[in-house]
Amino acid sequence: MRGLILPFMALLCNKSLATDCSPSDLKHAVVRPLLKKAKLDASQLKELQMVTNLPFISKVLERLVQNRLQVFLDNKDVRLIYRLTVSFKVRRLL
Repeated sequence: MRGLILPFMALLCNKSLATDCSPSDLKHAVVRPLLKKAKLDASQLKELQMVTNLPFISKVLERLVQNRLQVFLDNKDVRLIYRLTVSFKVRRLL
């Protein structure tokens, strides 16, 4: 079973990243209200916490993008970008 699903998931994720778009089915989520604590009143909206259930493949794609972004930032000199930004802000204040 695993050997059938992984190639499809890899193809879908790679195509999504290459084209900068994902299938519309991955953009839909189910939002369910849950009580924050069991003893609270369910009729009060402030006592509810909204929980979003995303499709599994969209979570995989999200993790893939996060990992690739982290690798990109690790390879760049983020400290240099930070210094340039801070020096720009300081010059604006003067």
